[in-house]
Amino acid sequence: MDHWYFAYGSNMSRTQMASRTGPIREANEAPRTALLRGYRFGFTVRSTDNRIYANVQPSESDDVVHGVL
Repeated sequence: MDHWYFAYGSNMSRTQMASRTGPIREANEAPRTALLRGYRFGFTVRSTDNRIYANVQPSESDDVVHGVL
């Protein structure tokens, strides 16, 4: 079964995403721009090697995260 994936930040790069997940089956159409309403973009995830990564978090305000499907 296919699933849509909301990509934001560096995951909007197909090459970068494939390096993390393995081969990606492309849709027969171009990626669609998308908005994730009620969330905000942040840098709150710290890895074991002390790097900080982006994520999205629920927001009480009218924040929006831009991405692609």
